[in-house]
Amino acid sequence: MTRLIRMAVILTIIAILFVVMTTAPKAEELDSQYWPVATRQQLHDLTENLSGERILDTIHYLTQYWRWAPSHGFHIVAQHMVDETKSYGLQDAHIERFIADKKTRYFGQTMNRPSWDPIAAELWVVDPVKQKITSFSDIPMSVAGYSRNTDVTAELVDVGDGSSPEDYAGKDVKNKVVLGSGAVGSLQQMAVFQRGALGVLSAWAPDLQTSRDPIDFPDFVTWGTGVVPESATGQPSTFGIMISRRQREVLLNLMKTGKPVKVHVTVKADFEEPGYLEVASAVIPGTEFPDQEIIFSAHLDHPRPAANDNDSGSATILEIARVLEEMIKSGQLPPPKRTIRFLWVQEGRSTRSWIVSHPELSKHAIANINMDIVGSDTEKTRAILYYWASSSSHPSFVSDIVEDYFELVRNVNNDKMPTEPLSPILSQTGSSRPFIGSIQRYLRPSDQSFLISAGIPGVNFAAWPDQFHHTQFDTPDKSDTTLLMRVAFISAASAIAAANAGPQDFEALLADVAGRAHVRLGEDLLKGLRILDHADAKNLQSAYREAVNVIHEGYAREDRNLQSLSVVAANDQKSIDELRQQQTTFRASETVSLQQVEFTYQARAGNSAGIGQDSPEELRAKNRVPVWIEETDPEGVFQRLGKEKINKLQILHYTSQKQEPFVPDFNVTLFETLNFIDGKRSEQAIRDAVSAEYSAVPIGVIDELFDALAEAKLIQIKTVAP
Repeated sequence: MTRLIRMAVILTIIAILFVVMTTAPKAEELDSQYWPVATRQQLHDLTENLSGERILDTIHYLTQYWRWAPSHGFHIVAQHMVDETKSYGLQDAHIERFIADKKTRYFGQTMNRPSWDPIAAELWVVDPVKQKITSFSDIPMSVAGYSRNTDVTAELVDVGDGSSPEDYAGKDVKNKVVLGSGAVGSLQQMAVFQRGALGVLSAWAPDLQTSRDPIDFPDFVTWGTGVVPESATGQPSTFGIMISRRQREVLLNLMKTGKPVKVHVTVKADFEEPGYLEVASAVIPGTEFPDQEIIFSAHLDHPRPAANDNDSGSATILEIARVLEEMIKSGQLPPPKRTIRFLWVQEGRSTRSWIVSHPELSKHAIANINMDIVGSDTEKTRAILYYWASSSSHPSFVSDIVEDYFELVRNVNNDKMPTEPLSPILSQTGSSRPFIGSIQRYLRPSDQSFLISAGIPGVNFAAWPDQFHHTQFDTPDKSDTTLLMRVAFISAASAIAAANAGPQDFEALLADVAGRAHVRLGEDLLKGLRILDHADAKNLQSAYREAVNVIHEGYAREDRNLQSLSVVAANDQKSIDELRQQQTTFRASETVSLQQVEFTYQARAGNSAGIGQDSPEELRAKNRVPVWIEETDPEGVFQRLGKEKINKLQILHYTSQKQEPFVPDFNVTLFETLNFIDGKRSEQAIRDAVSAEYSAVPIGVIDELFDALAEAKLIQIKTVAP
């Protein structure tokens, strides 16, 4: 009997251990992770409803069309988005049109963009041999922007790069066709407008935007950007044909025979003035706060095929629109408290015109989630998915929400033993690879940057660097339906959370935002200490001041980020009080970080420690406050100042991305300098904010920029008392 009792006890213990072992949380239990607002069931239903295959089908549809901005092809795909969202049941689905002529100004600039649709083009060598080089039917990207109807036979002249006057020394290009390796826009300016060439052939193969080396891709044909419809004096464009590195070598080898090489170029294109910038838009209206919007955006334009850039982003937000609307109708999701808007734009241009036409959104919109290249197959393109958070000038709690779901997807798909009910997110026809992604601060401008410039916080997704970017090989087969589905999940879940968050979610969101703020502030402290570590004795004092600035501006940024939660608190006094208390706590904790910087500085400087005095330039900058006369962005600055003047501005050399000086739109330092102009911050305060976000910028560089903006009557500079 005793033996039976002992055996029963043992079996009972084994049974208890079995229950404990099978029900106890695993090390990677999802309950230990955090996702805001949405329930587990809603997230599960979201994964079940999203389809990477449907997204890829839309990509295939869009790549049929030439989608220059503006063009008839763009209008067709924009109308497709309107028709699809209407069929899903979204409201207010329509296209807005904005004239793009020489007079109408949007965000401080005119946008002279005629409508242009290439129909056919061919390039042949006719002497000393007859040989076809390329055609529009073979490679649509072979026709450079704003090429006009032409049918010419002329001698070919090689000008090397062709972007500088020295390339034309001793060469007569008038009434001839020019062959160069420089950007087609520069070739047009130098050869056609200034020297009377008939047109240009460009083998431009930039490595500025990706890690690819042109030598490794001799057959790449690059999109011919930078062409304008006419010169500054009104001289019409002629034509540009884009060729590969290999095709250029074919032509150069023919020229080495010593015989004149003649080419025959034909172009047929529809060209209409004025053009109209278009935006396709649809909404899921909010039930409680309809004026508060979460805006999805993606640009529809680019030449054919341009699958990942950016049919992938456009198709993904269309799928998000379908799934959210269907889940709301089925009762799987509640109707959103805030409006969710979907925008399909012409990159930069119609984004500017649209936001100018809706100034109320600058005050009420909560955030923008932008998608620019999100489907790139990691093995084929060598790209990984990046998430760029919102800028320091316009931080938002929504940026932290997106980061939460980004990390959730990474954990779910990379965990060896994922916990139900959130299984790895895999499409039926896509890869089963781990989720490879990187979270970064605001570094890559896209359409979210233009909304940020208008006061709307924005985040951006992009797979980078895609080695097929802006070439004829950016085709749908380079997209991964699994990655498309994962990006759609992250973004849709974030929209659900941002659109439905209320006082009942406030404490959880406050804890999340505060926690992530401390992580960022820890990174700021590391940055400040490294500034000191890298300094030599000569510049140690200035390094100390920069380190202190990084800490101070970091806390100011996080205070603004916490303040963005006030929209969730609404009129709930308890939430408002908790927010104020958290902000007070943050301000007090700044002292601790500053003490750590001070300790490091004292240890290195010894008896010579001191913060130093403001220079005369800094004292002057503290008394100068820039105020917008006509608000603009980097492209508007470029237009108003002109290429020659803007290329001399030192600020273009302070950037986190390698870019030529005359491409200001990709200079995030310039973007943020303009974004910090609010009529309250002094020049010195703006310098401090931008320097903390990126690298230290001398006050003279900021002073030079603001003097140029004042001369162009974009800003006025008010002098305030010290």
